Amino acid sequence: MMKFELLEESDGPTGWSYRVRLDRPDTDPRELRVTMRFQDYEHWSGGIRPPADVLEALLRCIAEAPEQANLPTPLPERFDAARVRRWLPTLDDQLRGSGWA
Repeated sequence: MMKFELLEESDGPTGWSYRVRLDRPDTDPRELRVTMRFQDYEHWSGGIRPPADVLEALLRCIAEAPEQANLPTPLPERFDAARVRRWLPTLDDQLRGSGWA
């Protein structure tokens, strides 16, 4: 199973940027850059949780995705959180149904 570790968060004019470590049992660890726009953060959490919590929940969805999910292999070194919707069509429901609101 893949595991993620959030290493760094920075703010920008349109949202946040994260440096994330990806560990998989079959490969060496890699660093990824993941961005999350203000609109997606608001859509998923309604501003209830800190942005890093929303990103960690999103990464957990990726890590726990079923094998038949449309995840690219390997994950891109850089991607926006909204792009994950294409890989996991149930992402919005998973994140919005997490009991934050």
